[in-house]
Amino acid sequence: MYLFLIKGPCKKKLCFFFFFSLLLEGILVLFDSHLVDSISGGNNRTCQRISEQLNENGSRSVCCHTAVILSQYQSHQRERQQQTEQLLSSSPAAVRENAGDSFSLDGCSSPTRTVAESSPSACTTQALDMAAVTAAAATPETATPSRHEVCSDSAVPCSERLSLQWFCQRHSVDCIIAVHAYRPRKYLVDCGIPYSVVFGGTDISQDTHDGSKVTEMTPVLQQASHLVCFTQAMYDRASQVWPLCAGKLKIQRHSIRISASSEDYTQSLLSRLRDLGGAANSVPASANIFMLVAGIRPVKDPLFLIDCMDEWHEQDPSVYLVIIGDELDKDCFHLLTQRLVSSSCVFYSPPVDQPFLHHLVRQSAGLVNSSLSEGMCQAALEAMSLGAPLLLRSNHGNLAIVQHMETGLIFSTPEEFVSLGRQLLCDSTLRERLVNNALRRIADHHSWAAEVVFYRRLVADMRSSMAAS
Repeated sequence: MYLFLIKGPCKKKLCFFFFFSLLLEGILVLFDSHLVDSISGGNNRTCQRISEQLNENGSRSVCCHTAVILSQYQSHQRERQQQTEQLLSSSPAAVRENAGDSFSLDGCSSPTRTVAESSPSACTTQALDMAAVTAAAATPETATPSRHEVCSDSAVPCSERLSLQWFCQRHSVDCIIAVHAYRPRKYLVDCGIPYSVVFGGTDISQDTHDGSKVTEMTPVLQQASHLVCFTQAMYDRASQVWPLCAGKLKIQRHSIRISASSEDYTQSLLSRLRDLGGAANSVPASANIFMLVAGIRPVKDPLFLIDCMDEWHEQDPSVYLVIIGDELDKDCFHLLTQRLVSSSCVFYSPPVDQPFLHHLVRQSAGLVNSSLSEGMCQAALEAMSLGAPLLLRSNHGNLAIVQHMETGLIFSTPEEFVSLGRQLLCDSTLRERLVNNALRRIADHHSWAAEVVFYRRLVADMRSSMAAS
């Protein structure tokens, strides 16, 4: 069984774990953040895509949306606590005798911690900790009483590391693919299971400029079997920051496969916009509606084009922009919604399911990306496959997939965006050329079959190296 692990931003400070268990072939996808069908979750989409590719032989899928690992782990904690409390009430001396041993489990160890004999409360706490580790150290079928100590002097919360180890043991997970180098770091270091890391984008473009984050990511990457980049620019940056890991680096572009169900919707983009209410009710039938699809957070810079859109709208009342995405950063989302109060042509829409979003993108005047940085923009690749022209802000990730005036339009300033947008709306020949060239690029450079082969080989290599050891 394989485990896909992605640690993403938490909505409203809650950690929701989702897992996608593909049983016969044995693929397990774990991530926290938002539903995999949310278009704003680029890393989540990567997880879903790879899991589908490894499962194309028809294995049965079971999906669950719950706090799977921690809830199962905590459930067994409670069971063991009940057993310990019963033991305490009958023979506290026996528990106190066992509580002073040191703990070691799959490379997670710490100096022995003793319990003060004069402190009954400390003895009780230690006994409950022992019970939790005992539950984590074995599957329910093989759990037996043992004497362990919870590690205390560790930068990684031991309960989180143990819950992952326990979960992997329980579900026979033998290798891990982690999406993003920084977010799941506390789960991966010394986890005792072979893993590979797929860089997510911000871990390269943003986090490598933060010395403390580089320090935290370094052991994760040093212990990884393989490091996967989407673009040459990501590869070059990773090689520069971690030269000792250069031999592990590989390049594999995103692939794209559009669901046929996106053709089953009948609601128009215009009616969807009017459903938002307020000023959106007055959008005319002749409107040219651009779409910006992204999670609302600073790196996506969703306010970048609002002023210029308002000015453009005053000159051409047919142009509108709708921003679709999850609230991933509370402050950024607040700034956006406050600014949109005074805008007559830019509107925000909560995320919609992916097939419906694809249906809307097909009808748009073009897909816009205003990000400060990108790894490889999944929404842009999907728009290329859907026949929607692209207007992308200049950054390494966007330049890796679009050639200006050939497969899309690249802007650096809001004024350039307006100039290119006007040109796109007035020149049908340009639009047709961009769309046709983009479709050819998707077919030539973003093959689903090639990505299937890549990740199956990657998993096979991790398994063979594990068997050899």
